[in-house]
Amino acid sequence: MRTDMSENCRLCDITSLPVNEIYVVYSSKVNNWNTESTNTITIWINLHCLDNSPSCKVLIWHFSSANIAKSTFSGTPNLFQNRKVALLTPQGRATKDQKQGCPQGLYSGPALWNLVANEILNQVWPDNVHIQDFADDFLLVIKADTSKSLVEDTQSAKTQFSSWCSENELDISTEKTNYILFSKMVRSPKITWNGYKINRVKSFKYLGIHVDDRLNWLEHINKQGEKAIKMQQNLKKIAGGNGESLRYTDGLSIKRLLREFWPTDL
Repeated sequence: MRTDMSENCRLCDITSLPVNEIYVVYSSKVNNWNTESTNTITIWINLHCLDNSPSCKVLIWHFSSANIAKSTFSGTPNLFQNRKVALLTPQGRATKDQKQGCPQGLYSGPALWNLVANEILNQVWPDNVHIQDFADDFLLVIKADTSKSLVEDTQSAKTQFSSWCSENELDISTEKTNYILFSKMVRSPKITWNGYKINRVKSFKYLGIHVDDRLNWLEHINKQGEKAIKMQQNLKKIAGGNGESLRYTDGLSIKRLLREFWPTDL
């Protein structure tokens, strides 16, 4: 289900939007709230579903209860079970059971998670709370006029989200859950989740884009520059000392860096 981007994101199936539009939804909300309010916080939440566990069964149950043709559903439970990761080692091919995470690289992609995620996205949230997700990565954006209100409203939003996780028997990956603060507060608010401290970060990577607490592109440009330099060095090793080859590999590195935000084809 696609909706106009001006609508509240929690009422739409956001995984049907292109990745760049998903980021625009988030950044527009943060920019608007950061203008209206002195304190805005984003909590980046990562969930995982364990194979052969109740949380996996919940996904299968949502799939079976949806209005989907039986021929489509018949093989879907196998996507959650008997998954393996293969790796080539000096000793030969090695495999390991994959017991968590959203199935990747499939025809369904993150759409499988929509069946569960739509439930929390469509819940009634306070006007100062915005929620969106892509696959098993969720964002909670909360704004408040004072630091005290920010902590209280954040706690309330976390409680609502945790209740939904408990009902669906989903696990929060606390080590991958962080928050970023858009505020002039001197002291960072203490944010905990089920007894675990959630770390404040200056930037985080969301859908391939590095978001920083100043809401500018500097962090993303720096990271892309580092990536391009590393790529250039690797290509130079392959090309050797040939001058023409070096010019070609340098061009590849520059194009790779610019392609992500250049308005036209390079």
